[in-house]
Amino acid sequence: MVLVALPLVAAGCNRGGSVSDETASVTIAEQTLSVQVADTPELREQGLSGRESLGANEGMLFKFPAAGKYGFWMKDMKFPLDLIWIKDGKVAEVTLNAKPEPGVQDSALYRYVSQQEIDSVLEVNAGWAVQNKIRVGDSVDVTE
Repeated sequence: MVLVALPLVAAGCNRGGSVSDETASVTIAEQTLSVQVADTPELREQGLSGRESLGANEGMLFKFPAAGKYGFWMKDMKFPLDLIWIKDGKVAEVTLNAKPEPGVQDSALYRYVSQQEIDSVLEVNAGWAVQNKIRVGDSVDVTE
């Protein structure tokens, strides 16, 4: 899928694929999360689609093979998310409260696009970034 010549990643796009078995710990602003890792095109496309919820200290880490401006949408999502855009181990941007859009055609779904090149995105429950005072420039430590 392509968005204005940029890769489009589905925060939710259920194609019946398997969920990643790979997990990692992500520490950001002195908070540690257990995350599933989406590091293949298939896993990135599937994202969190079809999931009913995330635990309070859970998330999904989307890893890309190269830095770029990536786009996400909320196709088939059942709960809102915060998107933490990461470049070189630091928070580059934060998108708060990306909401599901049930019943909206794919062509009309809102696209969340990074404003600068990033190399990974951390998806967490909506409100997590504010609750934990996540800020641009915060260090992000990933332990796999």
